[in-house]
Amino acid sequence: MEGFWILLMVIAAVGLVGWSTRKRSAGEATRGGGQGGRRAGTTAAGDGARETRRQAALSEKLAPLRHRWRQLREEREAGVRSGELASWYFDAPTDKQLAVIREAGWPLDPRGLTKGMASEVIGMDYPAEEENLEVLRFFRQSTAGATQTTARIAAVELLADANRREQWEARPASKVLRESLRLIGHKAAKGLTEREGRKQLDAFLLDADDEGLERLLLEAFEGAWGDLEDRDVREDLGIRKPTPRQVADVILASARGRSAEELAANPIMTEDVVEALIEQHPSLAR
Repeated sequence: MEGFWILLMVIAAVGLVGWSTRKRSAGEATRGGGQGGRRAGTTAAGDGARETRRQAALSEKLAPLRHRWRQLREEREAGVRSGELASWYFDAPTDKQLAVIREAGWPLDPRGLTKGMASEVIGMDYPAEEENLEVLRFFRQSTAGATQTTARIAAVELLADANRREQWEARPASKVLRESLRLIGHKAAKGLTEREGRKQLDAFLLDADDEGLERLLLEAFEGAWGDLEDRDVREDLGIRKPTPRQVADVILASARGRSAEELAANPIMTEDVVEALIEQHPSLAR
């Protein structure tokens, strides 16, 4: 199945390029001025042809999903339950999901969809999440054309293999994790693995006071870093992507001299972090 999701990401990338080219060509054609009914008829015919091509491209992107759904149904009928599926996967889709799919123009019969399938279709129009891209990069898989759905499924399938999961958990601790540990007062040892670092962080979260200083610093970091990983958020805030170290340093500096009570009452917000980052690192400004 892994090959299906790599193929689907390639198809998605090609489809986006084709859509952009068609959109540009359409714009150039309509800027030429009117030539009466003949021009209107030509434009209508062109629009129809473009829509036909668009529907064909969407159907092609759905092909691996249809294959996946067929397999999942067969497994379900055989009494096999996939551990990757949410408990609601085979529930009926919501009206909101169906409305989104209909508006996007996906060529699907809603009568055959489940809630989980609808979620996967909708996810084809959203960018891949960083946590899944990280898995793909680690195993040297292509991320070209990856969507929220294709990247998630590909990552889940990669980690379903016991040997790969062991490699993934034994990888060096990420920079984000190392900074998280620094914020709670833990020094990340040289050679720390992601698994060991996660254990330390989980142990802290289990016992930490929700209103304690370290917990508030960690929450500020997780909130700011989560926002700044999003390209659209960075564009809105006028900043390039900083490093985890830069974000953690700003949070520590912002909290210096403040008590836990003060931080709880006036938490460090992403906008505060961005302002300080640009002040300290002008090259980060867009």
